[in-house]
Amino acid sequence: MPAALIIGAGRHVGRALIKKLVHEGWKVSVGSMEPDYEGATRDGYLTFRAPLNYSDTLHAALGDAVRNLGAFPNVIIYNGALTLPEPEDPLSLPLSAVQRSSEVGMHSVYVAVQFAVRGFATLPRSAPQVFIVTGNPMPFVPAWDKMLTLGLVKAQQAYFIDHLATVFADRACQFYFATQVKSATEPMALEEFSAAAHATAYWTLMNRTTQGNWNAQFNKEGIFVNDL
Repeated sequence: MPAALIIGAGRHVGRALIKKLVHEGWKVSVGSMEPDYEGATRDGYLTFRAPLNYSDTLHAALGDAVRNLGAFPNVIIYNGALTLPEPEDPLSLPLSAVQRSSEVGMHSVYVAVQFAVRGFATLPRSAPQVFIVTGNPMPFVPAWDKMLTLGLVKAQQAYFIDHLATVFADRACQFYFATQVKSATEPMALEEFSAAAHATAYWTLMNRTTQGNWNAQFNKEGIFVNDL
């Protein structure tokens, strides 16, 4: 039975992914800073506390989750984020706020990728080995107002995934920064956001056998608008 590890499971994308994967017969473990143990029991998945705000303890938590899964997951999805209220003057933000955002948005991503690559190496080369970060258009469009900390970490994530897809091109593992957009040239309007589209698009990526375009952009139907 294939397995997936979802790190950071919110009410929208995370919930849609869980529903899709459980329906498809996958074994799923979901890490959250506030795990929903009752929901996990009801809906047929495993859950664990993922300390995304303390990246130096995340590796151990992921190891425990994999042991509970019983096998290393074929797919790891990083869906964690920390959105902070921001003032009119972005430079009035204390450094501690930027550090907290980076801890969840970049440092824990780095730990998760390290963990993933080492574990993927233990899987058969023919098995799916996919790491997906839930992206947004911020690295590719003009700056959004009052979104400094989120914009900084998304730009770092995009570069990181691009780098990994290039460096590990000769390996079986794949890396994607997956973003819902309106079209190949337009970002998504907030009212067009679709958790179901994320689940559809991620399912496509999870079933690829070779690395596609790391910048995986899809529309509200979950159909990719750029070449994979």
